[in-house]
Amino acid sequence: MALTTAEKMIQTKRLNTLLKTVIQDALVAGLPVNVKDIDPCIKINNRTTSIGLCKYSEKKNEYPWTIFFSSYFFSIPDSKIKNTLMHELIHTLPNCFNHQTDFKHYMYRVNAKTNLSMVYHIGVKNNDEEISKLCNKKREEKFGINNMVTLTCECGCEIRIKKTRKAAKHPEQYKCKKHGLTLKLKK
Repeated sequence: MALTTAEKMIQTKRLNTLLKTVIQDALVAGLPVNVKDIDPCIKINNRTTSIGLCKYSEKKNEYPWTIFFSSYFFSIPDSKIKNTLMHELIHTLPNCFNHQTDFKHYMYRVNAKTNLSMVYHIGVKNNDEEISKLCNKKREEKFGINNMVTLTCECGCEIRIKKTRKAAKHPEQYKCKKHGLTLKLKK
């Protein structure tokens, strides 16, 4: 999805404004956010597998932490973008680069707060049905519908992936991220 320079500037400004609010909410929630270590300008990428991404860099003269946001998800509401940005922001905290104990501690702390700019619903993984459907649609657009297969689990979850992926050839070796049930190829 090619953005014009003007569109990219508008979306970057929107994301950066939302990030400022998210950082303020994190501070109000008592998270030990080190603002000077986080790039205040969100970078835009074209990933179809995730909405947000947080990267650490040890390069000098750069912010150690950079948050990326996929251009495929500009259409989702600001509240869902803020949930994603808060999730990525938590990754910048000490011992939170993975989704283990410290990450979950801060995630639960933010979700429990009601005096923030909104009520957050952060998870370790995305459980939003609207976003999951949008992910599947964007993958089909990017890779072509004839190059995609659908995997399902017993709960009815569906995910569209490229035919060439290992999971498409051996779905029984994989589990649904949402429910932990074995996947199978949808006929």
